[in-house]
Amino acid sequence: MDWSSPKMQLHDGLLGSLQDSSLPEVTSRLSEARVNTEATAVLLVSLSPTATYVDILCCDDNNSDSEKQSLVMPKHAQLLLSMTEMSATLPGCDFEWPEALTICSSQNVIVGGIKDFQGNIIGAVLIVLRCHQLTSHQKHYASIARQQIELSLQYKLIQHPFTDKLAEKIQLLNEIGRISHVGGWELDIHAGLVSWTRETYLLFGVTPGRDITVERALANFPQVSREKITKAMKAAIKSLSTFALEVEYINAEGYRRWLKMTGTPQSEVTSSHQDKVYRIYGSVQDITEHKRLSDTQHNYTEYLSTILDSISDALVTIDEEGTVITANNTVEHVLGYDADELIGQDIFILVPKVESQNIKEYLKTFMKGGRKTAKASPENHLVSHKNGGLIPVDISLSSFHFDMQKRIVLVFRDMSVRKQLADQVYQAAYYDNITQLPNAKLFDKALKGVIRKAGVTYADIYCAQIAIDNISQYKQAFGQPTADYVMRILASRLTRTFSKPFAIFRGAEDNFYLLYEDIITEEDKDAQKTIDAVRRQFTDEVCSDITLHNSPHKIYAVVTICQLKGMKANVSKVRHMLEEGYKQLSRDNVNTPVVFHSASSVGYDRYNFIRQSLGAAVSNHELFIQLQPQYESDGSMVCAEALVRWQHPQLGLITPAEFIPIAEESDAIVEIGQWVMNECGKLLYDCNKSGLRTRLSINISAKHMARADFSEKMLAVIAHWNVPKGSLTIELREAVLIGSFALVRNSMKELADKGISFSIDHFGSGNLNLSYLRDLCIKEVKLDRHFIDEEDKIGAQSPLLNSIFDIAKIFELRTVAEGIENTTQFNDAIKRGCHVFQGYFLDKPLNVTDWRAKLPVKQHAGG
Repeated sequence: MDWSSPKMQLHDGLLGSLQDSSLPEVTSRLSEARVNTEATAVLLVSLSPTATYVDILCCDDNNSDSEKQSLVMPKHAQLLLSMTEMSATLPGCDFEWPEALTICSSQNVIVGGIKDFQGNIIGAVLIVLRCHQLTSHQKHYASIARQQIELSLQYKLIQHPFTDKLAEKIQLLNEIGRISHVGGWELDIHAGLVSWTRETYLLFGVTPGRDITVERALANFPQVSREKITKAMKAAIKSLSTFALEVEYINAEGYRRWLKMTGTPQSEVTSSHQDKVYRIYGSVQDITEHKRLSDTQHNYTEYLSTILDSISDALVTIDEEGTVITANNTVEHVLGYDADELIGQDIFILVPKVESQNIKEYLKTFMKGGRKTAKASPENHLVSHKNGGLIPVDISLSSFHFDMQKRIVLVFRDMSVRKQLADQVYQAAYYDNITQLPNAKLFDKALKGVIRKAGVTYADIYCAQIAIDNISQYKQAFGQPTADYVMRILASRLTRTFSKPFAIFRGAEDNFYLLYEDIITEEDKDAQKTIDAVRRQFTDEVCSDITLHNSPHKIYAVVTICQLKGMKANVSKVRHMLEEGYKQLSRDNVNTPVVFHSASSVGYDRYNFIRQSLGAAVSNHELFIQLQPQYESDGSMVCAEALVRWQHPQLGLITPAEFIPIAEESDAIVEIGQWVMNECGKLLYDCNKSGLRTRLSINISAKHMARADFSEKMLAVIAHWNVPKGSLTIELREAVLIGSFALVRNSMKELADKGISFSIDHFGSGNLNLSYLRDLCIKEVKLDRHFIDEEDKIGAQSPLLNSIFDIAKIFELRTVAEGIENTTQFNDAIKRGCHVFQGYFLDKPLNVTDWRAKLPVKQHAGG
C-alpha cells in the first residue's frame, strides 16, 4: 500500500479539532499504559463514520514516529467498539499498518472505544501485545488506561473553543432551518425514538423538546402518506440507499399540506460481518406553495402542449442554423415523421429537389434577417413526405428569442387535407346526397351563366322543371327509403336520356331541373330539333313505369318548360315562371301520367311589382277589411270573418288569393297579420262602445303564429282595445298545427286563458292528427268548401263528410260550413247538424258600414 498518498484531514473528526499542543497528557497516558500492560505500542485513533482509514492522533513515546499517519481498521473491530469497553485480542494481521508499525501485523490487538458526552464513539485506543491471552493484571490496566484517556479527552473538548463554535453552528443551522422552513429528524432504530430539530417541532405543531416516538411522528400524516414513508424506510434499511418523498401531512392548524422528506441510513458492521442500519436521519420541508406553483406551471405547460398537438397544422421550431429544436405531434400526420425523429434534423430535408431554389433562399434569408412574421409566398409549396411523396402545403414563419438565441417557428398547413375538406363542404352544399346530382344552387348558377351568354347574342334559353306528383304516395305506401330509391332511378334515367349540352339538377324533394347549357338561335336548326324531342323523351324514357316489389307502378309528372329570350330573362323570373306553371296545373287538377306546360312570362312583372309594393301597403293605408257574416240556421248573425283587401293605387283591387301567397314569401305576412289584429280589436271596441255585441274571426298565417312574440302582441291588442272575452276567434289552417305544433301549443293555451277561441280552417283537407283536437284549445272547425261542393255535385251524402261531423260531435266542436252557395247546400248542412253557416248564398263580404248596419243593438255573442 502506498502510505505516501494523501490522507484524510484530521479536522474531519471531532478529536481532530484538538490542537497538537493539547495532547501531551494523552501521550503520557498512552506511554504509562504501554508500560503497565507490557505492550509493544499503544495508539489513539480518531474515527469518522464515512472514512475507510482511521487517523493516528498520538502514540506512546516509543512509537511517536507513527503519529499523523493512518491505518486500516477492520469493520469487525469497529463493531466491537460499540459492544464492549475493551475487546478480546484480535489478530494484528487483520489491520493494515503504516510502515513504522509493520511489526504489529504479527502480534495481537485489543481495542477500546472513546466516547463523547452523548455516548457517540469518536475514537479508539489500540493496544498491541505480543501475547495472545491477557492476564487479569493487563486487562485491569488496559481498562484504566482507556477510561483515563476518555476522561482526559472529554475534559479537553469541554475547554476547547470547538464546543462554543459547535453551539454557534447549531444555532446558525436552526436559524437557517427557520428561514427556509427546513427541519431535521433522526430515527434511532434500536431505541425506537425520534429526534427532531426545533423547526420540525414547529412544522408539526409540537412543543419543542418533547419526546417523540415513531407512532407520534407518524400521527402527523394521513394513512396514504404513512404507507409511503414506511415503505421508503424499509427500502432504505434493506438497500442502504437514501430516499426523497413528497407526501401530504397535517400541520398545526389541522390543514393538509405538502412535505418533502429525505432520509439517509447509517449502518454498522455486525459480528457476522454484515451491515446493519442503526440510524436514519434526514430533513423535512414544507413545499406546499412550491408544489402549487409547480403543478400550475406543469398544468399550463401540458395545456399548451395539448393545444399545439391538437392543431391540424405541423409546427416546428428551428435555430438559426436550420436545426429542428421542437415539433408537435401533428408533424407525423402531415409530414410522416415522428416528432422525436424530426428533432435534430436539418429543416431543409423537407425541401424536395423539384421545389424551386428560391424557397431555400427565402428560408435562409428569414433566419438571418430581423422580420418577425412572414408567408413563404402566396401560393402553395411542395414539401417532402417521409414516404417519398410530395404534398402541397402553405408555410408561415415567425421568430422569437429564447435564452438570448433566435428561434424560428414554421407552420406547415397541409393544403391537400384542406382541399379534401373543401371538396366535402362543396359536395354537401351543392350536391344532393340522395341522387348525387347538383342541387338547385348550382342550377341557379348555371342558369345565370346561360342567361348571360344568351343576352349578349339575343338568343333563347331553355329549361324545364320536372315535378314528380306521386312521390309522396310512394313515401306513404312504402316509406322514405323506397321514395329515395324512386328518385335515384329517375335521376339515372334523366342523366342517361339527356346528355350534353343538357344538364340535370335536383330541386326540392320531388323536383328535378333540366337546363340546356348552350344558347338557342333561330339559325341553329339542330338545337331546335333537340329541344323538340324533349317531350317524347320524357314520356317514353324518363316517366315510363317503374318496378317495385315485382309490380309496375306509374310515374305521374308535371313538366313545366320555359323558353324565352336571354335579354328578357333573369334567374328569379325563370324560377317564378316554372313554379307558377306547376301551380297552375295543380289547380287545374290534371290527372294524366305526364303533363307538359309551357311557362309564360305574362304575370311575372305583376308578381314582381306586387312583391315590391307589399312593404309599403300598411304604412300607405292601402289595406282595408271586409266582413263576411256567419249565420245560425234561424238566420241570426253570430259572427263575421275578417277578410283583408288591398286597394293598390296603380293596380286597383288585389285579391287575397293573389297577394297573400306573395306576402308569405317574406315577413310582410306578419306585418299584415298584425294590422288585421289591430283593426279587428278597434272594430270590436267601437261595437262594444255602441252597444253592439258580436264576434269576429281572423286568419293567422303559420309564419306569424310561430313567432315567439305572437301571443305577447296579441294580448297587447286585446288589452289596448279592451276586447271582451269570447269576442275574438283565431282561424288556423291544419298545416300550422302539423308543422309548428310545439311552437304554437303554448301560445294557444296562453291566449285561450284570456278568452280567445281557436278554429281550424279548411278542416279535413290535411292530415291533422286527431290527438291535436284533444290536446289543443280547439272550439270550432270550418269544413273545407271542397266537401260541400263535392256533395252538391254527386247529389248524395259523402261518407267522408259524415266522418268529419262524427268527429266534431265526439270532441264537442262547433261546426261552420263555408262556401254555401245555394239552398240545397244550406239545407244539407242543416240536416247534418251544422251549427254555423257562411257563403255567398247567405251574404257576401261587406264593408264595415254595411256590416254594422246588420247588427242588432245589444246583440250577444253566439256560441
